[in-house]
Amino acid sequence: MSDGISGVLTDQEVVDIVKECKTPDEGARELVEFAEEVTTEGDNATAVVVRLGGWDQRAEGGEGFMGTKDLRAWRRDEALASSRGRRM
Repeated sequence: MSDGISGVLTDQEVVDIVKECKTPDEGARELVEFAEEVTTEGDNATAVVVRLGGWDQRAEGGEGFMGTKDLRAWRRDEALASSRGRRM
């Protein structure tokens, strides 16, 4: 991934976003879309997710999962509120 993602998202956010996706393509798309939503810096965001053995057996969850899910929802809401304020 480019620094447009790694500079914006934590490692745990990246892992959790990919874990929620059914395919590597969807994972890459979701990473880019979320990074672009929550950044104000306008850096380019690029991601490649590679399917490794066991993709279908990966478990959603883990200690960080629920925490980043809430955090990501909050970050998305904050970015949306901020962009609305800039347009006015």
